[in-house]
Amino acid sequence: FFVPGTQTPAVVRGFGAVYIDVDTEENGAFEFFDIHEKSLGTYSTPVLNEGHVFLAVLFNSPIVHHVRIVYGNSALGPNDGGSVDV
Repeated sequence: FFVPGTQTPAVVRGFGAVYIDVDTEENGAFEFFDIHEKSLGTYSTPVLNEGHVFLAVLFNSPIVHHVRIVYGNSALGPNDGGSVDV
């Protein structure tokens, strides 16, 4: 994260997003990092086939510098199903 309109690094308390059609446990997650690239943990979504899941994590103080987002195990395309989760 950066201070809006600048290149100045910033930190926030948390982040959230909606996932749709999570078929397997390993295909929806956030990994949070502090400003020194130290992992603050990985948080997974629950599985909800053909449903909507909201995943959000809030820390007690502003410490999150960036978030790695995992959305599925394949590039977007028409082949969603079975072991392919996009």
